[in-house]
Amino acid sequence: PDNIEFKVEGETNFVNGVLSVNGITFMADSLTRLEDGLTLTSGSLNGQWLELSGKHINNQFVLKRIRREDKDNEISLEGLVESNTIWGYTASDNSLAQFNGQWVDIECQRTDSVNGSDLTLCRLDVN
Repeated sequence: PDNIEFKVEGETNFVNGVLSVNGITFMADSLTRLEDGLTLTSGSLNGQWLELSGKHINNQFVLKRIRREDKDNEISLEGLVESNTIWGYTASDNSLAQFNGQWVDIECQRTDSVNGSDLTLCRLDVN
């Protein structure tokens, strides 16, 4: 879908001006609002747990806002679910599978694992 809002949180990688989460790249520009004292520098963004939100436009994820987020056991995501995966996160209990092919706003439980983060108990965010 085009011109639809997205939201993802996770540990960011910022190298040579490219911001990514789980290998998925995002485009920041002069209209991107950075909160919590963040700047578009590797020292500010690389290795941080952040929430990224914006719009999917012309096959790019264009950032509207970048802010700090607590890395805890609950994660909030908005995006496309494909093959029981969203934003590079997989639900180990297959709770994402019911949303395959859909753009959803969900909340899940997150646990660190050898492969990154596993999700469980994913459900639609009704707020």
